Amino acid sequence: MRSNAHLPSLAGLHLGAAPTGTGMETRAARRRRVEGPPALPPPPLRLTGLPRDVINVMVTQAALDARNAEEPAQAICEWMGQFCKAAKVQGVAGCEDRWYMLALQTFGVPPDSTLPGNLTYDWRELFAGACYATTDTAFIPEYYTYIRTGCFKWNASQRELDEAFVAIFNHLTRVKMSREGWGSPSSPVPNQPRADARASVKARWNSWLTNAQDPLRKYPPKPEYALALLLLLKGAEPWVDETGKYKALDNELYNAMIDFMHAGDTALNETLDRMRDALDRGATLTYSSQWVKQQPFDNQADFPVDEERVKNPMQYAMMTKNADIINLLLDRGWKFGVRPDFVAEYLFNQVLNRTTSWRSYNPYDGDWRVDEATSKRLIQATRPYVNYLRKTPDKAGPVARAQRILDNAREDSEEFGVEAMSPYKDEWFALLLRPSDSLEEYRAERNAETLEMNAVHGDPDGWLPYP
Repeated sequence: MRSNAHLPSLAGLHLGAAPTGTGMETRAARRRRVEGPPALPPPPLRLTGLPRDVINVMVTQAALDARNAEEPAQAICEWMGQFCKAAKVQGVAGCEDRWYMLALQTFGVPPDSTLPGNLTYDWRELFAGACYATTDTAFIPEYYTYIRTGCFKWNASQRELDEAFVAIFNHLTRVKMSREGWGSPSSPVPNQPRADARASVKARWNSWLTNAQDPLRKYPPKPEYALALLLLLKGAEPWVDETGKYKALDNELYNAMIDFMHAGDTALNETLDRMRDALDRGATLTYSSQWVKQQPFDNQADFPVDEERVKNPMQYAMMTKNADIINLLLDRGWKFGVRPDFVAEYLFNQVLNRTTSWRSYNPYDGDWRVDEATSKRLIQATRPYVNYLRKTPDKAGPVARAQRILDNAREDSEEFGVEAMSPYKDEWFALLLRPSDSLEEYRAERNAETLEMNAVHGDPDGWLPYP
């Protein structure tokens, strides 16, 4: 018999309260407690005598309604906690196991699912593990977006499911390496490669999944395993990182744009068809590791062939200088991420360079042939990144650079006059202004900062951007 010593109590899950055993109240619960009613109506207080078919429908409806909650996982976990506390069906205390399986429909698990392998866990144990994982922010920090999206989004795409499964075991691999000191100077095996840790984690999972005598079978599934099972029930394909399935698909998207840069506008329709086909099959609109098969232009040493690089598809779209290609990505939902890395900063600078005619060392900055409406869409797309940089002053260099370019775009500037910014000057000002600032306040603040710098350099009467 399995021990329930480590199983979180669902009976203690009340609407608006923290799950029993976590010692915390979630942000969503606090918001609902302070700002309004819970996302789901409370379950009936008495269930005695109701036919099981009716109760099945009630649980199913609650699970489907929870999909529309601000935080669906939290909503269904709280609802089931109160529901099971009230349930008294034909003298049986608590919830029947089938109801927990029906509640998993919130996450997109089909009704009447069966557990993979020869697992014999109750659905309650799987549901409890998923609830623990979603309510324990120490287990899944907010930056684990792959795990959150794949597990808790009921209509997650195939790629989101597959990548969430990989992310869980990447997380377990990092945990194992950290706990055992693999790779550290003090470790007995200081040069133990990550692949060995991953192989060990994978073997441990496979044993638990298929071996009825595995010692972990005596206990409820730990949260990571509960989430991995959830993904398998939703149709995830495991270990796609080992097959290169999505890396090859992403390359199709990039290579279509590279081929266009070689062939020119005559290949536009074919290029758009190839891009749509790759996106329809799951090519990513965000970051991916990509093998460069050929240089976008001849004799460009900064794009070596056969080198794996982390790229964003909009980088290549902007290099094509083709509005149809850029708009295709924007129409498909491309968004400027807020990753504080070189790729994000590079991408922001390219939008800035090309829409301000600012000349840099990059050979792709000049001759910007994209129409005004598309260029304005690109500028507006950078807003999440600008907002992120404002909140992290140590990362705000790109915003400062944009401000300096705007400072130079004055009527009397000999090198960078207003015409150099036209027709996008107003868009950049609107982007860089804080919501509480007017244009006059912005200019006054920039003058004050410049005065301070002038004084530091011994030139108190020096140049001001907005005299």
